[in-house]
Amino acid sequence: MYVAFFFRRKKNLERHCANHDHERPNPAGCGVCGKLYKIKTLRHHIQSHYHKKRFNCEVCDRSFNEKHVLEFHTRMHTGSKPYECHICHKRFSSKPILHMRLHSGEKPYECDIRGKRFNIVKNMRRHLIIHTGLKPYQCEVCEKSFNDPGALKTHKRIHTGETPYACDVCDKMFRTSCDLTRHRHIHSGYKPFKCHVCGKCFQQRYNLRSHLEIHTGYIKDFKCDVCCKSFRTKGTLKIHMKTHTGEKPFKCPKCPKRFSTTSSLSLHDIVHTQEKPFSCNECGRAFSLRSNMTRHIRTHTGETPYKCLICNKQFTNPNGVLYHEQMHKGEKPYKCHVCDKSFQSNSQVRQHLHRNHYDEKRFKCSVCEKSFKSNTELKAHSKTHSHVKDYKCEVCYKSFKHRSSILLHMKSHVGDKQYKCDVCYRQFTSSRERNVHMGCHTGDKSECNICEKQFSSKSGLSRHMKHVHDKCDSKNC
Repeated sequence: MYVAFFFRRKKNLERHCANHDHERPNPAGCGVCGKLYKIKTLRHHIQSHYHKKRFNCEVCDRSFNEKHVLEFHTRMHTGSKPYECHICHKRFSSKPILHMRLHSGEKPYECDIRGKRFNIVKNMRRHLIIHTGLKPYQCEVCEKSFNDPGALKTHKRIHTGETPYACDVCDKMFRTSCDLTRHRHIHSGYKPFKCHVCGKCFQQRYNLRSHLEIHTGYIKDFKCDVCCKSFRTKGTLKIHMKTHTGEKPFKCPKCPKRFSTTSSLSLHDIVHTQEKPFSCNECGRAFSLRSNMTRHIRTHTGETPYKCLICNKQFTNPNGVLYHEQMHKGEKPYKCHVCDKSFQSNSQVRQHLHRNHYDEKRFKCSVCEKSFKSNTELKAHSKTHSHVKDYKCEVCYKSFKHRSSILLHMKSHVGDKQYKCDVCYRQFTSSRERNVHMGCHTGDKSECNICEKQFSSKSGLSRHMKHVHDKCDSKNC
């Protein structure tokens, strides 16, 4: 099977073509198997036919042509790591040439399609397969496909429950060596990634990248002509344009849903597999997406790197500040295709469709078997059965089940009351509190359809229905 690759520069195309056997410069043929090689490579290839593998491993019986290759292989069994990085003191079984690029920032290999750069050629080749859409490695259990055999091997451990990597301090087990390495930083306090602006150190590279946006901001030069949303790269803008054209060429093999990008399809696949490979080092909570984990970690660190340019309010994620700024501008670029109602975000449109136009309730609670129209509603409902409160206030140590609850609570400490009543000018920390208060002026009340008792808020009616009539108002549960 042949795969089409596209290149931005002619020299990159020529270099790529040189990798094909029939186009190699000065090709030389092997007299045994007929394969073509560069002259300097042919000598090593011929040894595989004529030279007996004289150097045998005493542990696993593998054989090698050269002694130094055997010595390198033996270190796998002995755990010998004679080479040390002089910067971070990490040890290796061979010279840490590739590892040093982590410190120097050197990334000599570039993707010719998106311009992304890599520090080792193996990572670039793995990345290039993403553009082809090919995923030849399939899990026999759940049929999820991967473009890399190593990723498939790691994924299979979800089904087998295998956790081969153990922490030598607390004996906690992990699925991958990367997870173990990240966990070990908790015990050692090792934070190798340092911000060059303020000197703050981080355990993970992605935490540093996220932190840097506090200093640099985020420049978005590519603007959508339809909804005026801006993006950092031209490629991201092209992907976004598909939301307006309706183009969705990628179909999920497990359900009828279609997607505009392969990455969106991959994210959707998590719905079927229920895979949560990313876990918080602080509290152990698991996430299906790295971005969700990064956003969650900020509830521990208190970082709010994204600032509104109008009122200086700060947010933990870029979407939060984007939707907030649209509130100032009055922008509602996303429209419901059923009733033409406009919204600030695509997620609000989806939520509106499920609540008002779709009757199907596909998401069922495993405890009480109540069904919901969206997974978000199910997650919120599930917390009524659980006593777990993941979000803790660092000021008064009060705990909350929902992130929105702790954000609302934090305003009581900082005294932020930006929502004002237009009648009596009383100020509130949230729009919900203000709307409840407005019932005092308008006389609007929610009425119980059983006993006709009236309440100034919908939440009051919901509590009444639950405790007095032992029912739950479907709109507020």
